[in-house]
Amino acid sequence: NSLKNTYGVLVYQEQVMQISKEVCGFTGGDADVLRKAIGKKNAQMMAKMKEFSTPNENHRVLDQFVGSWDNTVKFWMAPDGEPQVSQGHSDTKWILDGHFIEQNFQGTHMGQPFEGKWIIGYDNLKKEYVSLWIDGMSTGFNTSSGSYDQALKTFTEKGTFSCPLKDGPMSFRSQTKIIDENTYVHEMYMPDDSGKEF
Repeated sequence: NSLKNTYGVLVYQEQVMQISKEVCGFTGGDADVLRKAIGKKNAQMMAKMKEFSTPNENHRVLDQFVGSWDNTVKFWMAPDGEPQVSQGHSDTKWILDGHFIEQNFQGTHMGQPFEGKWIIGYDNLKKEYVSLWIDGMSTGFNTSSGSYDQALKTFTEKGTFSCPLKDGPMSFRSQTKIIDENTYVHEMYMPDDSGKEF
């Protein structure tokens, strides 16, 4: 919308401000600082923006997920119950010039066809991994953020998703451990009715 009147071309400084707020989450004040830096060609500010927007070694860690995967999915409805087990397949690739990876999953869930999309990247400003999950059984977003332990080869994240059973957001914790170049294990934990995580 910011570039609609100029046919997709960035022309006005106000467009810079609007895009930085919409895409990068800048405040009005931050967006104005960026506008001034671009207008005056402030070398220090431009270098900071380049550092913020350039993928680095933290992004390269995500290479471990790129490829085609056969998935075994186990899902527990209750901590003392038996898991539902299903099979699926996912393909993961780099998108947006190496800024994020995108995984497309297809399988079954509770006996129904199921597909979802996972996008993960590293936020250079927040200095943490951020991810988004959407699927065909929900109209809400599953968002999370966290860190990577190089020694343990493990990603740990916390996040929330819209839960109709709770009539609001549900919190969760996830852990993804790289076993070897052909195997990783992703686990997701949520609280039961008593608040105990399982």
